Amino acid sequence: MPGPAPPGPALPGLALYAHLSAPIGLGSAGRGFAAAIAAAGLPATMVDLPWPASGSSRSPLPTASELGRPVALVATNPDVLRRCLGDGTYPGPSAGCRAYTIGYWSWEAPDGLPEAWRRMCPLFDEIWTPSAYGAACVAPFVDVPVLPLPPALAPTPAHADLDLERFGLPPGPFTFLSVFDARSNLDRKNPAGVIRAFLAAFPRPQPQVRLVLKTRGLLPRDRMALERLAPGRPDVHVLNGTMSDAEMAALVRACGCFVSLHRAEALGLAMAEAMAAGRPVIATAHSGNLDFMSPATAGLVAYDLVALAKDSPPFRRGVRWAEASITHAADLMRQVLAHPERVQARAARGARQVRELLAPEAVGARIAARLALLEAEGRIAAPAPARPAAAGRPDGPSILVATPVKNAARYLDRYFALLERLDLDPARLSIGLLDSDSTDDTWGRLQARRPMLEARFRRVTMVRHDFGYRLPPGPRYQASVQRERRATLARSRNRLLSAALRDEDWVLWIDADVCDYPPDLVERLVAAGHDVVVPHCVLPDGRTYDLNTFVLPAGADGAPLEDPRNLADGVCLPLHPVGRRHLGDFPADAGPVEVHGVGGTVLLVRGDLHRDGLVFPAAPYRGYLETEGLAALARDMGHICVGLPGLRVVHPAI
Repeated sequence: MPGPAPPGPALPGLALYAHLSAPIGLGSAGRGFAAAIAAAGLPATMVDLPWPASGSSRSPLPTASELGRPVALVATNPDVLRRCLGDGTYPGPSAGCRAYTIGYWSWEAPDGLPEAWRRMCPLFDEIWTPSAYGAACVAPFVDVPVLPLPPALAPTPAHADLDLERFGLPPGPFTFLSVFDARSNLDRKNPAGVIRAFLAAFPRPQPQVRLVLKTRGLLPRDRMALERLAPGRPDVHVLNGTMSDAEMAALVRACGCFVSLHRAEALGLAMAEAMAAGRPVIATAHSGNLDFMSPATAGLVAYDLVALAKDSPPFRRGVRWAEASITHAADLMRQVLAHPERVQARAARGARQVRELLAPEAVGARIAARLALLEAEGRIAAPAPARPAAAGRPDGPSILVATPVKNAARYLDRYFALLERLDLDPARLSIGLLDSDSTDDTWGRLQARRPMLEARFRRVTMVRHDFGYRLPPGPRYQASVQRERRATLARSRNRLLSAALRDEDWVLWIDADVCDYPPDLVERLVAAGHDVVVPHCVLPDGRTYDLNTFVLPAGADGAPLEDPRNLADGVCLPLHPVGRRHLGDFPADAGPVEVHGVGGTVLLVRGDLHRDGLVFPAAPYRGYLETEGLAALARDMGHICVGLPGLRVVHPAI
């Protein structure tokens, strides 16, 4: 992907709140905004909103002000945002401070906004909509500026070996494809109209042509209603389920023509993606899709404006929508087969136009221009001056932040927010992450963030490797699981190290669930003047959390002496160690304390030590595993490990 824009005048930074890892239209829009922001080189922090939207078990979202961003772009509809937050904190306003808050709303009815949306209006300073039609639907009912500004089409690689057979469809027939989310209102999406048009175009089944309806969230009763429209038609297929972006891209590229007989669309991102892929598109000549379609680039279907006969939540009876002409749509379907060269030439024009209009660079330039105007008008704060580089080389040392993750999706927002808060030039930071054995959406969320991370930081490495290890039921700290658990952690760290470490001066190991540390963390660790350094990891109440950092008493020969009660089967993995001191036993102003074991919650290691062979033992080394084994190995290599009692990092309560 293209790198960030070349340096220029300082631009306002923003926090993007979006469903970055969700396989839904709002997720595609969020990923498009992330790509556009990265292409524009805008300073930004991404916050991945949960999907399904529920705030019941979620900690408060970091506010834009807490993230050091003067602007919050909230790329979800207000009713969904309310469900995401639960009792949490809203991204814009924060106690005593206020970020300029922009909503991105997709609404398709010109007769008014739902009550749930109107209640959220006071929280926004302006609204962006995907299209001019969307702006016309929103602007009359809010008291803030409303601007049409679409998301970009984020690059999505299709699997080269993915074809229609993967979806249970034999190869051969020309495929008309219609894609819709059943949870976005079936009356508005109008898949029934697509079926009727296909049957009108091809009254009898033909082996060389078929219709595929791809949906998700389709209830059994609604599926039966659609299938009843085409009895005895094996050439009409309904695929119901979630696909990844790559799978959807492959499905679109494998089809012959994309069809949407929608009654209204705020934009119609699926149509735009099909056009960008070079597919012919047939669509209702109404609403948001006209921002990127014309008769020269798509088969536009004539329509009549018809009032909705009954409520179809969230839309009210009487709203005027387009009723696409079934006869005209059927004629356009037949033309696709009868005049393939003419239709394909039209599709090629559409592909060029939509790729240019919705390119990340084009959308990013519009976002940057809008933020620059808001700053010039004094409506948002000027960006903070650049922070000075840390001590060391004139430009400061380079750092690899390395984090093994497992089932860490719920921690990632805070993890990346803390990285953004570090007093370091992002150009000095590389990011290395290894996801292993996760059963949640950790990997999907990491991949969704990747474009922004690559534009922001020096280098980004993401690795996925499963070790086949599953914790048995019960607390993860129970004695019976420690040896295998810690050995797997050691293997995970070593594999990440081999994949991610290049020329960086230091490796900063940070656990994904750390919930707070000071912005000058790295400077203070480096300033300790040693090659292996740990801070004091505490619980929110101040008690020491990381007992793997310890000091042993000296034996008769002056060497560190481990209490034999801490040993079991030749391995030292005590849950309640005896005969040790921890960093909480030293005064905060004690300065660096030589330690004989180190924990990995936060751990700084000089890069050359890792390159020289300092690894995390996955088998006992002098009786120790993983991080404590690393400390023992470091001592044997001639290096002292130190802890800093006065430098605190916070781990959540367990």
